[in-house]
Amino acid sequence: MSQGVAGPGCGHLLAAPRRVRSGGPIAGRTVAECLDVLGEAEALCNPVDAPVDRLADEHAPATDAAPRLERSGVGPVPVPRIPGLPDGALANRASGAPAIGEHSAEILSEFGYDTAAIAALRECGALGGPPPEA
Repeated sequence: MSQGVAGPGCGHLLAAPRRVRSGGPIAGRTVAECLDVLGEAEALCNPVDAPVDRLADEHAPATDAAPRLERSGVGPVPVPRIPGLPDGALANRASGAPAIGEHSAEILSEFGYDTAAIAALRECGALGGPPPEA
């Protein structure tokens, strides 16, 4: 499992072993200790990982489980594949989330705002984002 990321002054939290948050006989044991006990009992088990742990797992790049798509202003972002979708289905998600204010004018016009009212809202900063390119 990967170490993850901690905020300033919190690096010691990453070094501490993860502990099971449950009652009963496994309370206070580390995840590794629980996996050992369950493995000896031949129980099918795996730790529940954080998303960053999944991306760091050797199988993620081997199976292209989360290809990186370019996002404007952010750079490449891992986008997990959805199991069961055919190859190429990820291309439909390649456009990414809209930028702040990107569709504001279209939505407001659908609600009956005219061009002058939308321009006034944008001018006073109520819509967010940059003005649309002409």
